[in-house]
Amino acid sequence: MQEMRTVVRTMVAQLGFRSFEAGNGAEALSVLKAQGADLVITDCAMPVMDGRDLLAEVQKRYPDLRIIVTSANFKVEDAETMKPFGFLRKPYRMDELKKVVLDAMASTCQNGPEREKS
Repeated sequence: MQEMRTVVRTMVAQLGFRSFEAGNGAEALSVLKAQGADLVITDCAMPVMDGRDLLAEVQKRYPDLRIIVTSANFKVEDAETMKPFGFLRKPYRMDELKKVVLDAMASTCQNGPEREKS
Protein backbone atom coordinates (compact mmCIF):
# COMPACT_ATOMS: atom_id res chain seq x y z
CA MET A 1 0.00 0.00 0.00
CA GLN A 2 2.87 2.38 0.81
CA GLU A 3 4.34 1.72 -2.62
CA MET A 4 1.09 2.69 -4.35
CA ARG A 5 0.86 5.91 -2.31
CA THR A 6 4.42 6.73 -3.39
CA VAL A 7 3.58 6.12 -7.06
CA VAL A 8 0.46 8.30 -6.82
CA ARG A 9 2.33 11.11 -5.01
CA THR A 10 5.06 11.03 -7.65
CA MET A 11 2.51 11.27 -10.46
CA VAL A 12 0.69 14.14 -8.72
CA ALA A 13 4.02 15.98 -8.26
CA GLN A 14 4.88 15.46 -11.93
CA LEU A 15 1.59 17.15 -12.79
CA GLY A 16 2.74 20.15 -10.74
CA PHE A 17 0.52 19.68 -7.70
CA ARG A 18 1.53 19.51 -4.05
CA SER A 19 0.32 16.46 -2.12
CA PHE A 20 0.07 15.09 1.39
CA GLU A 21 -0.09 11.44 2.34
CA ALA A 22 -2.11 9.58 4.96
CA GLY A 23 -2.08 5.89 5.83
CA ASN A 24 -5.76 5.69 6.77
CA GLY A 25 -8.96 7.70 6.76
CA ALA A 26 -8.50 9.15 10.25
CA GLU A 27 -5.05 10.44 9.29
CA ALA A 28 -6.52 11.86 6.09
CA LEU A 29 -9.09 13.88 8.06
CA SER A 30 -6.30 15.26 10.25
CA VAL A 31 -4.26 16.22 7.19
CA LEU A 32 -7.29 17.90 5.62
CA LYS A 33 -7.94 19.92 8.76
CA ALA A 34 -4.28 20.96 9.13
CA GLN A 35 -3.26 21.44 5.49
CA GLY A 36 -6.44 21.75 3.44
CA ALA A 37 -6.73 20.21 0.00
CA ASP A 38 -8.34 20.64 -3.38
CA LEU A 39 -8.58 16.91 -4.06
CA VAL A 40 -8.60 13.62 -2.13
CA ILE A 41 -7.49 10.35 -3.69
CA THR A 42 -8.41 7.39 -1.49
CA ASP A 43 -8.52 3.64 -1.58
CA CYS A 44 -11.53 1.86 -0.09
CA ALA A 45 -9.43 -0.71 1.79
CA MET A 46 -7.63 1.08 4.63
CA PRO A 47 -7.16 0.38 8.32
CA VAL A 48 -8.77 2.44 11.13
CA MET A 49 -11.24 4.30 8.87
CA ASP A 50 -11.85 2.84 5.43
CA GLY A 51 -12.39 4.80 2.23
CA ARG A 52 -16.18 4.56 2.36
CA ASP A 53 -16.27 6.10 5.84
CA LEU A 54 -13.70 8.71 4.81
CA LEU A 55 -15.76 9.60 1.73
CA ALA A 56 -18.90 10.07 3.85
CA GLU A 57 -17.07 12.22 6.40
CA VAL A 58 -15.33 14.35 3.78
CA GLN A 59 -18.62 14.90 1.96
CA LYS A 60 -20.17 16.07 5.24
CA ARG A 61 -17.29 18.38 6.25
CA TYR A 62 -16.19 19.54 2.78
CA PRO A 63 -19.19 19.06 0.48
CA ASP A 64 -17.53 20.54 -2.61
CA LEU A 65 -14.17 18.78 -2.22
CA ARG A 66 -13.37 16.45 -5.13
CA ILE A 67 -12.77 12.84 -4.13
CA ILE A 68 -11.35 10.10 -6.33
CA VAL A 69 -11.95 6.59 -5.02
CA THR A 70 -9.90 3.57 -6.04
CA SER A 71 -10.81 -0.01 -5.25
CA ALA A 72 -10.66 -3.54 -6.54
CA ASN A 73 -14.00 -4.32 -4.88
CA PHE A 74 -16.02 -1.13 -5.25
CA LYS A 75 -19.43 -1.80 -6.79
CA VAL A 76 -21.21 0.36 -9.35
CA GLU A 77 -24.03 0.81 -6.83
CA ASP A 78 -21.48 2.20 -4.33
CA ALA A 79 -20.31 4.80 -6.84
CA GLU A 80 -23.91 5.80 -7.59
CA THR A 81 -24.83 6.04 -3.90
CA MET A 82 -21.66 7.69 -2.59
CA LYS A 83 -21.08 9.96 -5.60
CA PRO A 84 -17.32 10.47 -5.63
CA PHE A 85 -15.96 12.87 -8.26
CA GLY A 86 -14.14 9.97 -9.86
CA PHE A 87 -13.78 6.25 -9.46
CA LEU A 88 -10.99 3.98 -10.63
CA ARG A 89 -11.25 0.22 -10.43
CA LYS A 90 -7.95 -1.47 -9.57
CA PRO A 91 -5.77 -2.25 -11.24
CA TYR A 92 -5.84 1.05 -13.09
CA ARG A 93 -3.31 2.62 -15.43
CA MET A 94 -1.45 5.80 -14.53
CA ASP A 95 -2.89 7.56 -17.59
CA GLU A 96 -6.40 6.86 -16.22
CA LEU A 97 -5.44 8.35 -12.85
CA LYS A 98 -3.77 11.32 -14.55
CA LYS A 99 -6.92 12.08 -16.55
CA VAL A 100 -9.27 11.99 -13.55
CA VAL A 101 -6.83 14.08 -11.44
CA LEU A 102 -6.55 16.72 -14.16
CA ASP A 103 -10.35 16.76 -14.62
CA ALA A 104 -10.85 17.16 -10.86
CA MET A 105 -8.26 19.90 -10.54
CA ALA A 106 -9.71 21.80 -13.51
CA SER A 107 -13.10 21.63 -11.82
CA THR A 108 -11.61 22.67 -8.47
CA CYS A 109 -9.83 25.67 -9.98
CA GLN A 110 -13.13 26.94 -11.36
CA ASN A 111 -14.81 26.77 -7.94
CA GLY A 112 -11.92 27.79 -5.67
CA PRO A 113 -10.41 25.84 -2.76
CA GLU A 114 -12.66 23.99 -0.35
CA ARG A 115 -13.00 25.04 3.29
CA GLU A 116 -14.27 22.92 6.20
CA LYS A 117 -17.89 23.44 7.23
CA SER A 118 -18.32 24.49 10.85
